[in-house]
Amino acid sequence: MAGRSWPGSPTARLLGDLLDVDHVLGIPLPGSTTPVTGCMVYRSGRDFSDGELRLAEQMQPLLAAVEQQRQLLQRLGAPSEEAADVALTPRETTVLVLLGDALTALSIGRRLGISERTVHKHIANIYRKLGTHDRVSTVLQAQRLGLVPTAAGTRP
Repeated sequence: MAGRSWPGSPTARLLGDLLDVDHVLGIPLPGSTTPVTGCMVYRSGRDFSDGELRLAEQMQPLLAAVEQQRQLLQRLGAPSEEAADVALTPRETTVLVLLGDALTALSIGRRLGISERTVHKHIANIYRKLGTHDRVSTVLQAQRLGLVPTAAGTRP
């Protein structure tokens, strides 16, 4: 309602009754629109300090990266039984998904906040684990195993 502040809102009363919460800090993810995606931090007692608000603002890019990672992993779906034998690490899986999106090692590194050299090390590990020697055969093998989605979103 217009003119109603947080302390008097029905949501604030409910949280106060259920969780003994006095203050809420909303941290929306950069670029989220409708529905707004982000985190809520609840606190009893004193309100959030200016320093804590600055820290929350600095955390936004980290939270956005976590959400990006979640979305990448969600795109994978359920891999085949054969995929379990491959034993890719979560980071290798993320790099593999981005390889499937035809990103360069430099772009993958920028997106994940790691060096290009580290990306190349992950790619080498992926090649070894999948028994492949180039990006195209690696992505095709990963699609066959259900490790990454196909272009149409279906498995071959």
